[in-house]
Amino acid sequence: MATYTVTKVTVRPNTSIAWSWDNAAYRGGMDDITVMTFTINLSDDELTHTSIQTWASKEEYLNLIVNKNDAKWKTISGATRTYMALNNFTSTVTEEDGTVRIFNSSNKTYEVQE
Repeated sequence: MATYTVTKVTVRPNTSIAWSWDNAAYRGGMDDITVMTFTINLSDDELTHTSIQTWASKEEYLNLIVNKNDAKWKTISGATRTYMALNNFTSTVTEEDGTVRIFNSSNKTYEVQE
């Protein structure tokens, strides 16, 4: 089975605002989620966080992360998106197939860029 790679770039407005995963509602959010590899890079100014995730398949990624077919992840994802919206985070997800999703803070969703 082919793997599926997703790159997520998240930017916070300044370092006085904690990253969303430091938010108590998110802590441990991905503990039960199996990602084949998960690489994290933080920019020198600590404002940009880049994660590269390799999933077992595109279907696994879509079912869990995009469609939120896991109750725990659905709750954590909602709390994280609310935190991001309230604190003016921006985020872009680029999938291996070329799909780009941009975080929309107005409705707290990642929307496919046309």
